[in-house]
Amino acid sequence: MSANEKRTILIVDDSAIDIAVMSEILAGAYGVLSATSADAAIEILHLSAAPDLILLDILMPGVDGLELCRRIHAEPRLESIPVIFVTSKDRVEDEAEGFTAGAVDFIVKPVNPNLLRARVKTHVDLKMARQALESQNETLRENARLREEVEQINRHDLKNPLMVIMNIPSVLLCKPGIGADEAKWLQMIQDSARRMLEIINMSIDIFKMEMGTYRPRPEPVNAAAIVRQIADAMPQIVASGSARIDVLGAGGSREASGVFLVSAEEPLLYTLLANLMRNAVEASPAGERVTISFSAGAASTIAIHNAGIIPAEIRGRFFQKFVTAGKPGGTGLGAYSAHLIARTLGGGIDFQSSEAEGTTITVSLPNVRAGEEDTGHAKINACD
Repeated sequence: MSANEKRTILIVDDSAIDIAVMSEILAGAYGVLSATSADAAIEILHLSAAPDLILLDILMPGVDGLELCRRIHAEPRLESIPVIFVTSKDRVEDEAEGFTAGAVDFIVKPVNPNLLRARVKTHVDLKMARQALESQNETLRENARLREEVEQINRHDLKNPLMVIMNIPSVLLCKPGIGADEAKWLQMIQDSARRMLEIINMSIDIFKMEMGTYRPRPEPVNAAAIVRQIADAMPQIVASGSARIDVLGAGGSREASGVFLVSAEEPLLYTLLANLMRNAVEASPAGERVTISFSAGAASTIAIHNAGIIPAEIRGRFFQKFVTAGKPGGTGLGAYSAHLIARTLGGGIDFQSSEAEGTTITVSLPNVRAGEEDTGHAKINACD
């Protein structure tokens, strides 16, 4: 319906005089249909396009207004039409009975013209607003469906070349004469390719987290080992002098324990920490250290510190999507996805940032419950 097209009002009343009065009040602003009985009203509703609102008398011979209102709202095609009772019944009990039958409003005869016009306009506008909102929601649902289809295609297209990259190191590592350094780099390539494959597989999970439908499957995960693995995968960044990464244990000792268990999903935790560590290295002043420390208490805490500061203008929105400042090529997704993952895993994330102290981002995750400790994830020798 165009913006200039009149909305339609159906008046149902056994009094031709009352119909004429209300029609005169509404004429000009609305298109008006009328019926003098419930049967005639049902016929109009089934043969014509549904009206935008119904003005309905209660006291009618045969099927009364209350029963007609119930029948209208029992039909899916008609249930969204607002019904206003216009009746001579004026007791509080009558009004309550009208609302129980499904009416949105109640006007007592004789009708006040200004009141009738105001009530009709209000409920027609509300109906139009609801329809517009539903249309927007349907568009969002369709966009989400299309997004998922595109992501499925992208994941499929990316997996094939990635599997080649992931499998070649396994072949080379089995050849004689491979030195320790070469083996280390080949293993790093394979590990990185495996991580890329996990990220591709996990992209649909990130979407589910945004929709609030993801169901985590936590297990004991060694966060200290993951941090060291991420640091080893960033040698070019660290070697450039932009930052140096230190992994600290409890109390700030540089001899960090080899094991710090948290309750999480390993691929999700890797993504969370990789995003925060990469952001910390990029934000750190040249030559300064990035430190990652662990502490246990009511929750398992991982703190990532760098000497840079978060710009004041984005601190209040730091974990929101697409928020970034002063970083060439920044997408504003790293902190957002870290916040999303931490929340999904049942934890939280926060930060402190100042000129004097730099920036510390603290991730809190559930502790591993007693009896669940498992430091597994042993690697399989591909040459066996």
